[in-house]
Amino acid sequence: MNTEKNGPLPLARFRLSLPAGAEGMREGLRHVLGWEPRHVSGGAPLEPSIHRRTIRDAVFGYVEFGGDTDVTFAVDRSSIVVLAPLSGIAVISIEGEHLNVTPGAAVLISDAGELSMRCRDKCRMLTLRIERAVLEGLAGEMTGEPLEQPLRFERRLRIDRGHGQSWYERWRMMVDEFGREGALVHEQWYSEQSERQVLTLLLQVHRHNYSGSITRSGPAGVPTQRPRDPELAYPPYLREALRLIREQPQEDHATPLLAQRVSIGERSLQMSFKEYLGVSPTTFIRNTRLDRVHETLLGSVKGEMTVEKAFRRWGFRHQGHFTNHYTARFGEHPRITLSRQPSERPQAQSDRSRQV
Repeated sequence: MNTEKNGPLPLARFRLSLPAGAEGMREGLRHVLGWEPRHVSGGAPLEPSIHRRTIRDAVFGYVEFGGDTDVTFAVDRSSIVVLAPLSGIAVISIEGEHLNVTPGAAVLISDAGELSMRCRDKCRMLTLRIERAVLEGLAGEMTGEPLEQPLRFERRLRIDRGHGQSWYERWRMMVDEFGREGALVHEQWYSEQSERQVLTLLLQVHRHNYSGSITRSGPAGVPTQRPRDPELAYPPYLREALRLIREQPQEDHATPLLAQRVSIGERSLQMSFKEYLGVSPTTFIRNTRLDRVHETLLGSVKGEMTVEKAFRRWGFRHQGHFTNHYTARFGEHPRITLSRQPSERPQAQSDRSRQV
């Protein structure tokens, strides 16, 4: 299936390239939901179609199971997930509670440790994954004080009537816009603004343990400040990989080794680097090393450092390749950087503040 009511599937431009069968289903669900699928089974060979678009603080997804599917998840509590079937039925079991979810209803998962899901009758669904730190930071801004307890939503939400429908239509409008060539949502500034409105409206219309304190005055989706480090939106294994690279950039961080160190598949790690950072692991490592060489050259005392010492200290082996990459990144030969007088040297930027 590749159409929905004779039109394109939601987020069709962002379909993940996945292996066939249970392996592909497991990998795709991990990427859109952020949960670890412990067990995946189906009554027929699975042919998943899974799409994902990350903006800044949320992951917009679409899952087409391609057959009856049973999945058991270990749920990552660092995010809050919304599941909204477009067709079929999903039976979601959480801590003894069984939720039968069909089109017109959604489920919010904010406080589960383990979850099982049975998808039947050609089940397809939209998914929305929001980093908990982001939503709780926004809720704190809307209540006027930091939250004392974790944010917990009621699990059921009707999206075919009332305020729930208004919120769902705002979410669905963003998803549909991504399928239109030249739509404004493809501009990052607009997509971030629209995403923030979806998150704000969810806090305002659906019941949770801070509903009584949420203010509905003021322009929705315009927070006074960013509530957290943007990297908190990254998967935990990606944050760990970045930490390892930044702490010891000169070490051997070949992608297979790095994936093993953070307990994730090599393919999944590569996809996450591309999704969140826009570059491969190899490029990120090289740029981090280049930044460290640049900082070393800028901070050196005349006569105590050479270009060769600097690039070898930070893990480069071939001077010609290093020089080409350095010149492309900083617009000058490393010898020129080293030869500058201290008063002529700009303040070095850390690898987190530079564009990767």
